[in-house]
Amino acid sequence: MCRRPFRETIPRKVLLFVLLLLELSVFVGCRPGNCADPAAGYYAGALPDGRVVWFRWEPSGSEVSGELRSLASVEPGRLTGTNAGGGVLGQLRRDWDDQVPDEGRFLLRADVGAGELQGFWRQPGQTKAEPVRFSRFAAWEQRHRVSRLRFRQYGLSRDATAAWPRFLDPDPFWAAVNDRLEQEAAGRMDPFVRWSWEELKEIWNWPERGMSGEYCLECRWEVVWRTNQLVSLLEFHDTYLGGAHGMHGYRGANFQWSDGRLRELALADFFRPDSGWLRQLHGLVTEDLRRQEAEWYSEAATNALADREFTFNAQGLQLYYDPYEVGSYAAGAFTVHLPWERLAPFLPTNGAVRLRPTGVVPRLPREAR
Repeated sequence: MCRRPFRETIPRKVLLFVLLLLELSVFVGCRPGNCADPAAGYYAGALPDGRVVWFRWEPSGSEVSGELRSLASVEPGRLTGTNAGGGVLGQLRRDWDDQVPDEGRFLLRADVGAGELQGFWRQPGQTKAEPVRFSRFAAWEQRHRVSRLRFRQYGLSRDATAAWPRFLDPDPFWAAVNDRLEQEAAGRMDPFVRWSWEELKEIWNWPERGMSGEYCLECRWEVVWRTNQLVSLLEFHDTYLGGAHGMHGYRGANFQWSDGRLRELALADFFRPDSGWLRQLHGLVTEDLRRQEAEWYSEAATNALADREFTFNAQGLQLYYDPYEVGSYAAGAFTVHLPWERLAPFLPTNGAVRLRPTGVVPRLPREAR
């Protein structure tokens, strides 16, 4: 085959490029600043029965949602409410099933300037509501990025949202945690909305494939536990890249302030190196997965236990298994809770992390103590 002279190929390439520019539109942008409601954030205080609690408060339009945790709880409770004019009227449930009786009802009003939620809380079985006040210890940052490609009548878009707590304490530890979470959020969103050169080269094939659709990413970080020099956060991410369903999962982010710097904790930091903790943990995890009727609870599913995603609180360690790891997608994700009492023989009396069943106290705003 004869190759055309170079001078003849240039006009065709230029024309091709011009046509592409005329028919292809690209948009990449983000909403400026924080998208969250000014009253959104993490609050802490005490319920009328004396329980110390902390919770995420996230208004969206006329609705409010969040998760509530306490010293004694293993799993968070679910907060839901509706703006009732004089405040938010809502309830606390320990189960996602709305048929399960609630564990408290409340009427709360946000004072953004003071960083407080004030109002009344009625415990189950009580006829009288008691006054309560919660202080905000973290704001709620929410960022949104989007990119769109359109070629003729075909288009693809990528929508990424990230939300995380921004701690209000000026201490260097919390400033470092804030910086880390912002970096993590950008590291999730930016690659997701970026189009690769390989993807752009496939645009001409879109009409044949009928390419159109929207890809989505949502990730958020929840405060599981917090002390003066330790914090445990749980990242939830949900991604849709086409197909029958999306994919979701969890990642633990556990930090300690040590020698003037932020240090991310590994599971091994919680145990004595010579205690045989990994072998024992292996058996405990397999036992609990079998109890939960995980389809693939076999030892092969827990071989990478030392690198397993985890969080911790006053009750113990929580290990997370995403869909398809120890069960089908329909079975969902699995959480294995390991109480400190069962881990006590393997915990150190001193070292980088020193935790005991009664030795961890949450760090709350001074006003809430």
